[in-house]
Amino acid sequence: MNKLIYFHGFGSSGEGSTVRSLRELLPEWEVLAPDIPVDPEEALPFLTDFCKREQPNVIVGTSMGGMYAQQMRGFKRICVNPAFDLSTHKDILREGTFEFFTPRKDGKKTFSITPDIIQHFAEMEVHQFDGITDGDREYVFGLFADKDTTINCEPVFLQHYTNVIHFHCGHRLDRMTIQQVVVPLVLELVRREYRWEDDGYIYVFRLDRQSASFEEIDHLDFSRYLLEIDVQGLMRVLHITDLGRLAEEVKAHFSYGIMEHFLKEHGIRYSTYSEAYFD
Repeated sequence: MNKLIYFHGFGSSGEGSTVRSLRELLPEWEVLAPDIPVDPEEALPFLTDFCKREQPNVIVGTSMGGMYAQQMRGFKRICVNPAFDLSTHKDILREGTFEFFTPRKDGKKTFSITPDIIQHFAEMEVHQFDGITDGDREYVFGLFADKDTTINCEPVFLQHYTNVIHFHCGHRLDRMTIQQVVVPLVLELVRREYRWEDDGYIYVFRLDRQSASFEEIDHLDFSRYLLEIDVQGLMRVLHITDLGRLAEEVKAHFSYGIMEHFLKEHGIRYSTYSEAYFD
């Protein structure tokens, strides 16, 4: 089953209308939406660990959630009206006690913003774009509404990424936008991704343009290893013309050791992060 993690906006919870719409429009997906801690010193490590544990196909974040989603390196991410400079918006992030827009899973109805929390946001924002890779730039999308009068961070996004989509809406998502913009993009991001689990490992075979990735994720330490394959060469050797069937063939007959040996034996080009990974 495909899995989506949703990060909510400031003052919201994981069980708002956006989550309900995503679950209704993606009935075959597992949609998870954690309540994000108010203090970023707690929130960022919490969300990082949550994503490592759940291994989502896609992360979607709105507003403050888009800011956090951007920092989840290595995952496919959709940042909707991301609030990269929340600490500068004193009309939004200000001292006091406030009510959550929707109740939290733990029953809390109010939250407090202190000077320390505001400072923690400012400190985090300085480093939020550290460590971006070429893979991040390929699979991170920024969605920006034409009627968003709350926060506009598109210029900041474009300093680091290139995938931008504009849509007709305000700062808060409505169901029509989720259905016509967000969900189609989610499906496009995973339409050529095949996952299965075997012997304690999750295997991911991704087909993209003329190349593919074969990724193994160790559940114990979440170490990653990526193998880029000449897909056209592999298809010719296996006498396969359909990408979906190729993924099924890999799933049925190839382990890591067998795959590496097979590629070498047939002279199929491939690259790895570390050749030393293989014995």
